[in-house]
Amino acid sequence: MKRQKMGVWAAAVVVMSLGAACSGDSNNRRASNDAGEVDAGVDVGDVGLVEDPQEEPGDLGEPCNLICNLSTCVDEDEGCEGGVCVSHQELGGSYCSRLCVESCAPGYSCQQTEDESGPACVSNSPECGNGTVEFGEVCDGEEGCAEDCLSVEEPVDEPEVSGGTMTMSLYGNEPQTVSGDAPAVRAELSFGRLFFSSSLNAMTFGMDLPVPGASTPLEQYLEIGLVENVGGANCAYDAATMATISAFDAAEQTIAGSAEFTLNCQSSMCGSECSPTIDVELEFDLRWVEVEE
Repeated sequence: MKRQKMGVWAAAVVVMSLGAACSGDSNNRRASNDAGEVDAGVDVGDVGLVEDPQEEPGDLGEPCNLICNLSTCVDEDEGCEGGVCVSHQELGGSYCSRLCVESCAPGYSCQQTEDESGPACVSNSPECGNGTVEFGEVCDGEEGCAEDCLSVEEPVDEPEVSGGTMTMSLYGNEPQTVSGDAPAVRAELSFGRLFFSSSLNAMTFGMDLPVPGASTPLEQYLEIGLVENVGGANCAYDAATMATISAFDAAEQTIAGSAEFTLNCQSSMCGSECSPTIDVELEFDLRWVEVEE
């Protein structure tokens, strides 16, 4: 029989001759647990185990193969860590278990089986929501456990998203603000350079990050680009300025600052429909994500 892997009972192997007991023949029922091969430190007498193990079988409650015509039967099973399989007609199945003296894992009770080959750890009737996993339940009360206790939903790793707040004033008009996760506010670190934009318009910004641990406020070079359609014509603008960085945390991947600049229409893409210049006031408070390179 398979060596047990648990506490003081870990080295004991209990050999049972129970085949006849599960046939329903009362003349062949065993009145006690016969002692089998015993390793040092384990006292297994004619009446069975001396004490319960400190550690329960890892496969307690997992299905095994035993059929009998009594309400509960137990027979040795080398495929179960606890060494025995319990047939339980009320629950409509059989499961790996162990012999016992008086105590069992939560959800199981130490009781004599009807074939009198126990006592063994017999599952209580499953009750979903009581916080104890009984036979037939996959989980009970833990995070991700389904309402019927029959499955566990693995947590989904939500992708990290960028976000923050950006405020812009164009042509001296009233400032407009947008806040939220991308695409409302997008900030991505790619090849060591931060690119950000918002849903306010098609303006994009690019800058190198300050050195980690740098004291603020500080000045950081900022490049800006904008392509917009005016009267059917594409107008392309660009600018470069020094932004004032008011807060920066490399570990938290956050940065905040402001800038004032003038976008100039590129001569090669600046028709009569395009404004020659656009004055912009910018404030930003960003949370960036790293983009795989």
